[in-house]
Amino acid sequence: MSNIMVVDDNTEVLEYLAFMLERAGHSVDCVTTGDSAKSRLRESDFDLVITDIYMPSGTGFDVLEGMKYDGIEVPVIVITGGFDGLSLPYQEACRTLGARAILRKPFSVGEFLSAVNMFRRDARRSP
Repeated sequence: MSNIMVVDDNTEVLEYLAFMLERAGHSVDCVTTGDSAKSRLRESDFDLVITDIYMPSGTGFDVLEGMKYDGIEVPVIVITGGFDGLSLPYQEACRTLGARAILRKPFSVGEFLSAVNMFRRDARRSP
């Protein structure tokens, strides 16, 4: 079981992702703004962060930059419904800031859970 933070301003998306993750046995902390995510990351340990990029109060870029600045080394999956999600400069910016994967909305349940399982911090730990 992993402790995962999900960040998205769309509460329907947030609830659906939380449902899928909890059903897969993970503990989930949901926040609706990048600013809230940065605060929670300083307060708690997470095994994985899943963040939307375009949000009205603190973007996913802000979350990634804050993690880098604070030295928080947690795998990040970026999710986006924005058209820019397919552009190479966008992908490079996300990866430069620490994103390990980028999923374009809408994505399948299988694609989402596969990315989660691949990038969970505890999945890489030795037994």
